[in-house]
Amino acid sequence: MKGGLAAGFIFMITAATSVLAEQAATGETSYAYLGRLLNQRIQEMDWGGGKLRALVEDAELPIRALAINENEMTQGGRLAQVITTAAVLDGLGPSYRFATELCLAGDLEDETFRGAVIIRGNGDPSLSAYFMAEKFRVWELFDRWADVIAGEGIRTIEGPLIADASAFDKHWLAPGWPIERLGDPDLPSVSALNFNHNCIDVFWRSGKKARRPAEFVVFPNLPDYLFVTSNVMLSDSPRRPRTYRRVPEGNLIAVGGDHKVRTEAHDRAAIEDPARYLIEAFGSRLALKRIEHQGEVGTNFTLTPGEVSQPVSPIRVQHSPPLAELLELMARHDLTLNAETVFKALGRRHGRARQPGSFELGAEAVRAFTDKLRLGGGAPFITDGSGRSRLNRLCAEHLIQVMRRMLKRPAGEDYRRLFPQAGSEGILAERFGMGRRETELEDDESTPGAPTPTSPPPVWAIAGSEEGAAGVAGWVRASHGRELLFALMVDDSTAPVAVLNANLDRLVLEMSAFGMR
Repeated sequence: MKGGLAAGFIFMITAATSVLAEQAATGETSYAYLGRLLNQRIQEMDWGGGKLRALVEDAELPIRALAINENEMTQGGRLAQVITTAAVLDGLGPSYRFATELCLAGDLEDETFRGAVIIRGNGDPSLSAYFMAEKFRVWELFDRWADVIAGEGIRTIEGPLIADASAFDKHWLAPGWPIERLGDPDLPSVSALNFNHNCIDVFWRSGKKARRPAEFVVFPNLPDYLFVTSNVMLSDSPRRPRTYRRVPEGNLIAVGGDHKVRTEAHDRAAIEDPARYLIEAFGSRLALKRIEHQGEVGTNFTLTPGEVSQPVSPIRVQHSPPLAELLELMARHDLTLNAETVFKALGRRHGRARQPGSFELGAEAVRAFTDKLRLGGGAPFITDGSGRSRLNRLCAEHLIQVMRRMLKRPAGEDYRRLFPQAGSEGILAERFGMGRRETELEDDESTPGAPTPTSPPPVWAIAGSEEGAAGVAGWVRASHGRELLFALMVDDSTAPVAVLNANLDRLVLEMSAFGMR
């Protein structure tokens, strides 16, 4: 849909004056005029036969400008995060922090520790390169803990290394996730102990000749635990994207596709058992610190009852950034693991004493929150935190009502900060026209002279798309100064995702140009 966004920018420049004249001629109220304008734009757009669900309202007053199938349920995709983040902030509080503990259970004699070294977690997703200035700094915590163990006078460990992930259950994948995509980094296993976003990094080297196998290295290198097989071929003109698929049980990952000659590339692939992954990685750092380990490596799910006496007091505790920061990063970069660990943590708090966090309890907690808000029109049905479950069902009305009511609650300012602004780093960096290059606009003959935007439009949103579907929800500051809440979703479409996103972006830009007389 070349030229669609550029046309939107022209509209933004001229609309503030033309709207007043047309409104005066028709005698319409401002919101009635905006609704008619948006409906006209919608009729002009190619939706690929998909169904649009839309609701646009004033942020403070229950005045509607646009309502199309607003109460019809759909999967919603990432827009479920509009609801789940509100429930998490309300239930855990913006200052909540995850804790990961290093524990020793045993006795030390002549530099030999006879007992268990335990790492115990409750869901922290932040031991990841996303929180590090440099990727390989993900080892820093393990290295500090190895130094703590050495500082206790320990040079040999005769006993197990144990990852205690019992704060969450063992169901690593949410109900309704597409299991045919196991290995996709957007579908990581979810545990009470997480490392490197529960993914491996795969670095593809620069080969010189096409039709030969591409070479790669894996980080972290755990040859006794992780196995990667590759059918990736070097190509002058790659046609097959690299895809990663993992076996249902175990950490055998197969990758296929093409890699362009004389280039380097970086991919990620999701592993199976995060707690075992973490403890294996920790053991490898102990060896580098010259601390000998003689014993088993395992998780709480593989322990023999009574093997380790409880409770075990920690000798060091690592705290995550506050919840508000974790959620903001999640919304900006679409981090599934952040969304799901806070979802399970909310469920753990909501459940009965000593119940591990689970997707089921998280869903119960979100339902309790939406019941408290009294949304009406049938409650949303949400089974995960990220919105990737095919079982989720919600409507545009739900999204608008949650945003309206959440912004008035004590955690409203923290909730507001979660929504990234158009043009900011992350998923909105190239949305709402901010990704169009000046030369691209100059070549667009349908809109000669269309300007490149010099500053981000006043749009704050959560957005998501996949084949056949796209959605965006948030608020926009219109030219008259008032804020408009919007929720726009389309599904069952044959149009390319880029076209659907461009359509939705243009509608939001129309709102930002809207003025009142």
